[in-house]
Amino acid sequence: MIQRLLLRDLRLLESVTYLNRVCAIGSESPVAPALADELSLLQRITDELLAGLRPLGTKEHTRQLKAHDRLRCRMAGCLFKLAEAFREVPDAGYRAAAAVVKRLLKQCGSTKKLSECSMSTRSVLLNAVLQRYRGEDAIAGAVQQLPGARISMEALEEAQHAFLVTQEDRLRYQANSKRGYTGAQKRAEAARCLNNLLDLIDAQVLLTGSDDWKTLARRLHSTNKRMAHNLAIRAGKRRARKAKAATKAIVPQAAPAPEAARTDA
Repeated sequence: MIQRLLLRDLRLLESVTYLNRVCAIGSESPVAPALADELSLLQRITDELLAGLRPLGTKEHTRQLKAHDRLRCRMAGCLFKLAEAFREVPDAGYRAAAAVVKRLLKQCGSTKKLSECSMSTRSVLLNAVLQRYRGEDAIAGAVQQLPGARISMEALEEAQHAFLVTQEDRLRYQANSKRGYTGAQKRAEAARCLNNLLDLIDAQVLLTGSDDWKTLARRLHSTNKRMAHNLAIRAGKRRARKAKAATKAIVPQAAPAPEAARTDA
């Protein structure tokens, strides 16, 4: 796991170096002041990532994962601001910069690999897609490859809301399940966490287009097959209820009989 993350960080560092080279377009350019702060922040994040590439012991693996997750989240936010600044880049530089931002956004944590990036990073990336949909992001190719760019605005907003579910909800639901839901307050808390998890699965379905509930649930409960199976069943039932309710709403109501037909002469 650590080796895979470090290799991904090395690719990020190469991309940041390339980004600095592409954006060296001279101090006379109108976009240079807008890029200066973001590029310096990117450089600081790069230095922190380099400092984290040293070999670590077993006890520090968890700490290393959390630190890398936070850095990727900061980098994704920084790149989103850079994308806004790239509106002013001339045509040739615009295309090159858009390609770099697209590559960096994908490496920071693409929504295609939902299990490998943090909730915060996913939320940032979904926001980038939303900004593009609203016409506020002028970089046409920056987030073109994200699955969210091919679904409706309402679906994106629903997915973004669901992605705010935290890791704490998952752990609390798992802990309450092991204790057997004793007590009304604990049952209510577990039900809330379960609904959040089901919302998260719905969001993953919207983004990936997959209906494989077991696989989606397994990503949330990779260490507990029984809970993953139960969660998949609940998600499938919930989806069926929603579809049934939507079908009922579409059925037209019978028109009332005219007044003349009701009365006999």
